[in-house]
Amino acid sequence: MKFRLTFMLLCICGLSFAQNEPFGYLQKLEINSEEGIYIKYNTQFTEVFNQSISELSDSDPLRKNYSYEFNDIKLLKTRLQTDSSTEYFVVFSYGPSFDPVFMFYRDDNLSEPAFSIYALKLYITGSAIYSAGHTNNYFNMRRKFVVQQNKLVEVEQPFYYVGLKTKTLKPIKLSDNNGKVVATLTKDYNIEVLMYDAEQKKFLVSTEFGLTGWVFLKDVGTMPYTIDKLFYNGD
Repeated sequence: MKFRLTFMLLCICGLSFAQNEPFGYLQKLEINSEEGIYIKYNTQFTEVFNQSISELSDSDPLRKNYSYEFNDIKLLKTRLQTDSSTEYFVVFSYGPSFDPVFMFYRDDNLSEPAFSIYALKLYITGSAIYSAGHTNNYFNMRRKFVVQQNKLVEVEQPFYYVGLKTKTLKPIKLSDNNGKVVATLTKDYNIEVLMYDAEQKKFLVSTEFGLTGWVFLKDVGTMPYTIDKLFYNGD
């Protein structure tokens, strides 16, 4: 009886994990499993290549027009909108400064990328493109994009979710919306960074007790940061 109960609990936990996996209905193509880099796509209208650009034949149309030399990978060809016949080649690159980026080339214009998304994880559903991961940003930023008139447009969010449990590296002040100090925290104080306001360039932070307040980006500073585990945004 004990074995059966344990087995049932493991099955339930496994089912819960599978259900909670982002875009579990999409197919995953691993790019670098150690670094957590991958792309997910809809199999109904996608052709997978997963080949290094340098290894493509000279007759390959993308190879003929490609000008980068960073061991970039021709991942796949897909449609970004189910109601559009336009197809895009998706190429992954680390670039010259190790900034992981997904580049999109229209199949009728391979001379240069139509647009690019800096990210570690990419999800192409057929109605939108979602990205996640730290690259050229301060934290694991989750974003949503749509293609409108052949241009990439980000779907604006009121805030970007951070969800980072961390600590202060220096004394820090939490403020309300008007800049009035709500709390002053000492060094090594345990906090949670809840969200980021990109327009106002500030982070909403919660104390262990549950007080919340804003920390402005100018007060976070550059390396070393005031808040631990926030990344350096730049090269």
